[in-house]
Order: sequence, then C-alpha cells, then structure tokens
Amino acid sequence: MHDRGLPFHDFPQHLDERTPDAITRRAHTRPTPHPRRRTRGCARVGAHHVDDRGTRDRGLVARRTGARRRVRPGDQARHRLRRLTRLVEDERGSAVAEFVLVSILLTTLALAVVQLALALHVRNTLLDAAAEGARYAAISGTTDVEGAERTRDLIATALGDAYGQHINVDRSDRDGVPTVAITVRATLPVVGLIGLDRGLEVTGHAAVELVE
Repeated sequence: MHDRGLPFHDFPQHLDERTPDAITRRAHTRPTPHPRRRTRGCARVGAHHVDDRGTRDRGLVARRTGARRRVRPGDQARHRLRRLTRLVEDERGSAVAEFVLVSILLTTLALAVVQLALALHVRNTLLDAAAEGARYAAISGTTDVEGAERTRDLIATALGDAYGQHINVDRSDRDGVPTVAITVRATLPVVGLIGLDRGLEVTGHAAVELVE
C-alpha cells in the first residue's frame, strides 16, 4: 500500500514504524488532502424556458437554434399557407356541422312540402265549393243569390268564414249554351293559413237547366 507522498520503499528499512522518528517523518511527508469543492447547483428556470441548458429537455437546443435563425421574407407567407392548409384539412367537428346543415335543409324541404299540400287543399276545396254552387244556381227556379249562399256554406264548413267573403256569380253564353260561373277569391296560404289576401282565385261553371 502506498501513500500519496513518497513511496514506501524510500523510507529507511531499519526504522521501525513504531519509533517516534518514523511517525514524525510519516506525518511530515504525507500530503495534506485538498478540501472538496462543493459543486454549485445551477438553478433551473423551467423546462420551457429558452435559457434552460438542462439535459432533461433536449428539444430546447433545437428550439433555441430555430429562434435565432434568420427569418427569410417568404417564410411567413409559407407558414400562413401551411396553417390554412391544416385548418382546411382538419375534419374535427365536421360531423356536427354536416348534421346541422342537413337537418336545416331537410326541415325546410319538409315544411315547404307541407305548405304546398295545404295550399293545394285550400284551392281544391274552393274549386269544389264554387262548382257545387254553380250547379245549384243552374237548377231551374234557383237564383244566383242562392247559388252564392250554397258556395259560402260549403266553404265555411270546410275552411272557415274568412275564405268565403268574396264570391261573384256571373251568367253567360258559351257556344250558345247558357252557363253560370261562380268565382271565389280567397287568401293564398303561405305560412300556415296566413298569406296573400285574394291571392287565390277559382271559378266553377255549370250549364243552366232549361225547362220547356
């Protein structure tokens, strides 16, 4: 075993290690150990800070390098174009948007079909009432007023009194045959039963009955 000072074979062999001279010589020749220097800890400023040089986040080196890189004139335009491309290609939430758009379209189409069916129902009802009133007025011995009242009663029963307020009766000859025409003007339903006043006009015809 060797000390950090002089090697062991340099000591006189005739001196015993227990003698005072050997102890004194060993004390003088043994080097004084240097005191340990305490390593000063580097306070970390955070894993996401650009000045943190710790080895736990190796991505910071590339991040600092990219931050110091010189920005060319076309980089910002390419970066914006890349972001717009990512936004366009991103399909998150597209199912909800598509469902809302399709639901609105289908609901509008269904309501339009229902409204068209209601308008056709009102028109056919008025046309049938006008034709029935014209046939009633064409009977021998029946006046035009009675034919108009017959039409008004049918309309009030099927639709309501508001649709039978404008009724006109006219007698004319068609190809030498006397006829009775009853014209009804009523509201054209656009939203439910609400719509254009006198926007719907129908006419019913009937040949006058002649008795000799």
